[in-house]
Amino acid sequence: MSGSLLFSPSVNQVLGNSPLFSGVDLSSAVVDMQAWPIRDIPAGQILLSPLRDNTELLILLEGEWVVTMTANSSRPIARITPGGCVGELSILDSQRPSSHVMVTQDSRYLVIQRDALWSFITSYPVVALNLLRVMADRTREKSALLESSLGLLHEYRMRAETDTLTGLHNRNWLMEIFPQQLDLSLRIGHPVSLMLIDVDFFKKVNDTYGHTVGDQVLQHLAAIMQGNLRSTDLLARYGGEEFAVMMPATHVNKARASAERLRRRIYESPLPLADNEAITLSISIGVAECLPGWGLDDFLKASDQALYVAKNNGRNQVQCWKNPF
Repeated sequence: MSGSLLFSPSVNQVLGNSPLFSGVDLSSAVVDMQAWPIRDIPAGQILLSPLRDNTELLILLEGEWVVTMTANSSRPIARITPGGCVGELSILDSQRPSSHVMVTQDSRYLVIQRDALWSFITSYPVVALNLLRVMADRTREKSALLESSLGLLHEYRMRAETDTLTGLHNRNWLMEIFPQQLDLSLRIGHPVSLMLIDVDFFKKVNDTYGHTVGDQVLQHLAAIMQGNLRSTDLLARYGGEEFAVMMPATHVNKARASAERLRRRIYESPLPLADNEAITLSISIGVAECLPGWGLDDFLKASDQALYVAKNNGRNQVQCWKNPF
């Protein structure tokens, strides 16, 4: 297009470097392009929006735009620099834009109406291929952002559901997942049991050795629990020095046997400290099997009652809930 009087030399250079016109001899396209208007728009404006119809392909000549999923998003899908274009999807599917285009710098741009674009493609078919490439690149950019966003959402969810000290699931996770597992077990008629575990004399450990060692105790116990429960058992830190384990497809007798093995394993695994010192640890466990019609609160209450008996009877033992009726 060099030498044409249609646009300024700077505009000619931008269009000549635009991916949309790759392979097109723009110097021969003056007649087709002479009706395309050039517009100005100040920074801070919304150029395209899913809330507005669009029938134009817009090519940036000066300035900068960003493409975002939402109007107030701080994470752009793409940055449009001179030579780049937007609005291509609306041209092809006659739908509203799928994204927002925000003007981040005072800009000047070239406007190609839908009918004018199709007419131009008839004369220069390579533009159709270029347009598909632009769309493919934009789709990849969106996919990368979505993948990144999903990764962040997963990370945020993991943080929200994970106890930072022990690495176990936390109470938030427990209150979401345990009711779902309980409901499933009751609906399909499978037994389900619940352990509530309390670390014996944990306050004394903190008072004697300090909270740093207390944290090490919880981490030590969490690791033992993870290594001595089934992959189907749901383990979470319930709060403080208490842990909860939901055991699907498990009657109370089997749950009690598992609890007893865990109790014994912890008692036989002292926490080593400096200077060849070690702390012998013990836990008390209350076990209950869910009855028909129970919700999670009923289940936790029964297990807690059994745990109270275990602690009241001297600790370092397993007790099962007994139905008073």
